[in-house]
Amino acid sequence: MGVALFADPDKDSPGCILHTPFAIIVSRDGRTRAVGAARERRAAEGSNTMGCRDRLEDYLRENGVPFEVQHHPRAITAQEVAASEHVPGKMLAKVVMVSADGEMAMLSLPAPYQVDLEKAGKMLGAEEARLAQEEEFEGAFPDCEVGAMPPFGNLYGLPVYVEGTLAEDETIFFRAGTHTDTMSVGYADFERLVEPTVGEFARRA
Repeated sequence: MGVALFADPDKDSPGCILHTPFAIIVSRDGRTRAVGAARERRAAEGSNTMGCRDRLEDYLRENGVPFEVQHHPRAITAQEVAASEHVPGKMLAKVVMVSADGEMAMLSLPAPYQVDLEKAGKMLGAEEARLAQEEEFEGAFPDCEVGAMPPFGNLYGLPVYVEGTLAEDETIFFRAGTHTDTMSVGYADFERLVEPTVGEFARRA
């Protein structure tokens, strides 16, 4: 297996570079360290709990998808995240949970956009579509901070719908389960793994 290059927020020890079959991590200060797969890192730390970012890292590596991990100051809104990461808002895929006739659906759209519930309802074939309350969906994402879910609904048994404008981007950024971590992948890879339904259900705010 080749060695891939990723960005990572964790603190590291200078002067030590190891070669592993998994990844070389580069922190924001430019220092480099090597890590194994996320499960190896958890084992070294004496933890069996898989966080959202670890789960995503394992999933992407298992499927041969290159990715990057970024760290930023705590940010709540998608636009704040985009500003912290210095990326265009249209490349940041935010997640909005919608209740369609009582069923949860994951909608992913660019940060500057808002869900148009009328359009969303038509796309979902629902008589009633509304924004879901946090208490309605937080249990579905036990490894994520509320509001920091990644657009990989397939990992949580949820259908995913992508706004067409987001599908135009070559690379997309998204939250990785916390309000301080993001990841980025090629949209083509995201589409291959998630198999989302692409439609028009949003408008620019």
